[in-house]
Amino acid sequence: MTSLDIQPLSAPTPDRLTGTVCLGPLRDQSQVRGVYVYSPRDRIAGTTAAYPAAFPVGVMPTNENDTGLTVRTTSVDAFRADGERIEPPALGDPAAFEGNGYMLLGLEIDGLAARYRDDSAQRGGPMMVLAAPTLPGRGLSYACSVYGASVLVLPEASRDAVQVRASLCTQGEINAALLYATVSLSGTHAAVWTEDPQG
Repeated sequence: MTSLDIQPLSAPTPDRLTGTVCLGPLRDQSQVRGVYVYSPRDRIAGTTAAYPAAFPVGVMPTNENDTGLTVRTTSVDAFRADGERIEPPALGDPAAFEGNGYMLLGLEIDGLAARYRDDSAQRGGPMMVLAAPTLPGRGLSYACSVYGASVLVLPEASRDAVQVRASLCTQGEINAALLYATVSLSGTHAAVWTEDPQG
């Protein structure tokens, strides 16, 4: 690298990406498998399944026949915009749900690899898991900017099973973000960059 100039990622043509991306973790680059780029316009029609993800339960275990994957919640943490934690007993306090807030959802996404690969090929792309509502940019919390609101589930040829552990954030008006949040799975056409082992 001859320069540390940072150029925002852009797509000058539909089949080309250019710019600077940050890959981590810094200590072990072997964990870096790629970078994906996604646009809501790239969702595949007729492939979306949406599930309620209300505090304090999150997403109830889903049926694998809906999307070829199952999703279940492993953790739910809710906060007001100022970072104050909200506990389940607050559900009885109307004043607890005023203003903005955010929720961190731990999700476990599983499926049979062969079925998922076949479904992805037939569908025209892999599944994206999306949490809503969300806010652009840095959002309400550093945790939300780290966790994000989406994860791409890529077929993995070397594994017999799909096993993804993800943490996603819903944020915004506190009732929408905590009590009326949704987790959706949607087929997508995704541009994927993978690290060149020779480069």
